[in-house]
Amino acid sequence: MIAPVVRLTGALSAVIVCSCLIPGAFGGPPLVTDDPETPGRGGWEINISHNIEKTRDEFLMETPLIDINYGWLENDQWKIEFPVLFLDAEGDQGRWGAGDLLLGWKYRFFEEDEQGFMVSIYPQVLTPTGNARLGLGGGRTEMLLPLEAGRHFFDERLLVYGEIGYNVVLDGSGEHNWIYGVAAEWQKSERLILLFEVGGVAWEAGSDPDFAFFGGGLKYELSDRWTLIGSAGRSFRDDRSGSPVLMTFLGLQLTTPEDRRRSSPCCCERRAACRRTRRLAGS
Repeated sequence: MIAPVVRLTGALSAVIVCSCLIPGAFGGPPLVTDDPETPGRGGWEINISHNIEKTRDEFLMETPLIDINYGWLENDQWKIEFPVLFLDAEGDQGRWGAGDLLLGWKYRFFEEDEQGFMVSIYPQVLTPTGNARLGLGGGRTEMLLPLEAGRHFFDERLLVYGEIGYNVVLDGSGEHNWIYGVAAEWQKSERLILLFEVGGVAWEAGSDPDFAFFGGGLKYELSDRWTLIGSAGRSFRDDRSGSPVLMTFLGLQLTTPEDRRRSSPCCCERRAACRRTRRLAGS
């Protein structure tokens, strides 16, 4: 079964919609749930990943999923995401092809330095570029309208954030739905970040069962620019509901020097020092 919004991110790549894994719209790689942070002015973040979702009747794979993000301003992020899909349904021949294209723009309008927490909006449009007849696309245009909020704790070693959004089907006969998620990222060491999340999708009309999932993952810095990112999770429901019994995300994240955020060595110390400098300059 395929849920209604691609990468609802993100990550983990899975709550499915319209025949696409969700790691884009609803998700900050490698998680599904997205956070309010952005790459910074002139910063790039490019995620290249291999993702799997397994249900009782289908096996869906994104190889690769290309997720490109750019910061035009210090507090915004422009996104384009496109997958190559493999779908193997029970009793049918496996099919390869391009999936639906996801476009998005994130804007953070509350800053943690000033308000004590971060808040952003992240409208995204899913365009029907995949072949819906072969099950490689949803065949309709959808718009996700989410809100993200987050805050750091314990000298910025812990980041807790949540996301809630409404997904609108602009054409076709699909149902509108709500997406939600809560996630935490713990800076275990200078190079290692541990991740955990719970989230789901709730259909407005109620004709499909609500879908809830949990998962965990990690980010491990390999060099100044490359980070290994991965996660795994599953639905809280059993396989009889058609929900995923396995969701995996494995990829590499490339960032420019301007975009060394949580995944960089000593990033928490650098960010705290930067904030102290801003406060002193403003005093």
